[in-house]
Amino acid sequence: MLRFRYALVLLLCMLFFTACTSQIPADSAPMHQDESVAQENNQNDKNGEENPLGTPLSQEELLFFENLFASKEGRVFTTMLLSSEYDAPENIHLGWLFREGVPNEDGGWGYDISEEELAVLKNAMDEESYSFFLTADAYKIPRAVMDELLMTWFGISLEDTKQIGMEFFTYLEEYDAYYSAASDTASVIPGFSSGVRKENGLIELRYHQKIVYGGEDHSGPDTHVLTLRPVDDSYHFISNLRIED
Repeated sequence: MLRFRYALVLLLCMLFFTACTSQIPADSAPMHQDESVAQENNQNDKNGEENPLGTPLSQEELLFFENLFASKEGRVFTTMLLSSEYDAPENIHLGWLFREGVPNEDGGWGYDISEEELAVLKNAMDEESYSFFLTADAYKIPRAVMDELLMTWFGISLEDTKQIGMEFFTYLEEYDAYYSAASDTASVIPGFSSGVRKENGLIELRYHQKIVYGGEDHSGPDTHVLTLRPVDDSYHFISNLRIED
């Protein structure tokens, strides 16, 4: 009889527990982060919405993008594409983009400035600007080359831009070229820590400026997000924005 009572009590407890757990909705159960992300992605797919997270890039892909800014020798123009912040190609600061000159058709850097050009520049500039032009690193940027680089990396021409920063240059109509000078560099070599490929095809890359000296990496945390659009065998730069704190 005693065993029967124990068995009856145990059976009643099991029935009570089953009834309680059956009242818990399935969607209130705890969910791991990966499961919640997958659920969000599936819901976006069902609704026809763009997945805001995108597909994470591999380390090999991040290295590929870093190599766009790398060179074994000489300057690389792509490092100037990160010299300013912009939310659209037409809003890029041209003064910073071209302040250190441009690559030439021979694969080197810069275009020669003749004595005749210097004579014209002397009359076109004020005394202080011309003095700086002679003592700093002076550059000549043919308009055609400026247009070509803008089309290659942004998909727009000089006329398509808002002309931001063009006051940094002196233009000589007879040579159809712009002139500037700089005593330092504004180039940025990025270190990409992560990136995603969005469903609309855009690439978003989080980066910090690489600072390496003494054989050690002294770079800080990520500061910017770069957005690229794949085109043919290259990429167009869409925006370069600071990460909000």
